Amino acid sequence: MIGLDTTPSIYDVLNNRGPRVIGEKVEIDADTFNYFLNILPPVYVRDGFQMGEADCYQDGRTVRSQFTEIAGKHFHQWAYSTTVLNAPY
Repeated sequence: MIGLDTTPSIYDVLNNRGPRVIGEKVEIDADTFNYFLNILPPVYVRDGFQMGEADCYQDGRTVRSQFTEIAGKHFHQWAYSTTVLNAPY
């Protein structure tokens, strides 16, 4: 179909290529990192943030999308909910 945008959305990228294992990191671009930083109030963690809204619950623990920036590279991973750090990103 002419004019149909076939570019995968940010959600498609994370859902199709994203890990399903806690702690396994997938590299993402800076635009995706910044998009998620700005859509919900973040829960700050070392080197990044977790989404303020839980993704699911596993083994009785809250699982969140976690985004980190390490050595200029950006990553997404599934992580157990962590303690909030009181520091702006």
